[in-house]
Amino acid sequence: GTYTFTLGYHELSGTKVPLKKPMLVMKKTQDKQANDSTGCSHSGAELEVVGIIRHRILFKTRPKALIS
Repeated sequence: GTYTFTLGYHELSGTKVPLKKPMLVMKKTQDKQANDSTGCSHSGAELEVVGIIRHRILFKTRPKALIS
């Protein structure tokens, strides 16, 4: 299918293309302080998976102006 993206006074047309390797969308939920066995402290983060991106929209042409 054809997709149309309008941003301000510009319009882009593109097609949906599958990605070779899917990408994860992650969100940091907490920062944690952790001490290892040597007594050094380092911070760790807890990550939550928000979504998976499997496709992208490929725009092959330059933006078309909606006003002239």
